[in-house]
Amino acid sequence: MSIIVSRSNRGLSLVELMISVGLMSFIFASIAFMVFYTGRNSLVVREQARSQSNAGMATERITNTLRGASQFRPYPGDDMASTVTRVLFDTPDPAGGVRTGVVAFVPASSENDSDGIIKIFEDEGDYTEGTAADVAAEWEYPFIQDFKVVFNSPSWITLIVAYSYRGFTLSEIDSDGDKIHDSRLAGEYMSDVIAKNHHPGESAHYAQTTNTLFQL
Repeated sequence: MSIIVSRSNRGLSLVELMISVGLMSFIFASIAFMVFYTGRNSLVVREQARSQSNAGMATERITNTLRGASQFRPYPGDDMASTVTRVLFDTPDPAGGVRTGVVAFVPASSENDSDGIIKIFEDEGDYTEGTAADVAAEWEYPFIQDFKVVFNSPSWITLIVAYSYRGFTLSEIDSDGDKIHDSRLAGEYMSDVIAKNHHPGESAHYAQTTNTLFQL
């Protein structure tokens, strides 16, 4: 008895080839998307960590500097009754008299960016309105989203330093037309600063800094 083994030499049909190519394309596209998404989220996390770290350091440095001041004053032309982005502070000069310094904010390029800079000038003469971005200060803290100063009195101010905070899902949608992406969150450090030798009063959170997160 003989056994006949038959072997088919038939290759893939056109339909099978198209299905195989389609499946491979889908697999590679999925891998590429995952790599892109992971890389983008990694950049977001680094941006967020950098912004939050700088905001925290800026808040600590500013509060420590201003708590040694004898009083606070708005910059000429700024309204003490409104929220501003700079403050003058007077400190005793070791050489005698009083030295005036400036804390000023170079705004971020847009509401969706955190490339603003907080600058601390120990001498008011080193700060010029409109050119602060180009002048080096004694202390500089970049990657800040926003900075605000609220005058409660000449001896009591509230500082608000905002940093970028974005989740893993990034959106380009602006449903309410405020020029801020709907997925944007923000964190902010808020600290009351009392001038030296002044009583903070019951309303001030003296020597306390809070950190909150909110939806923009």
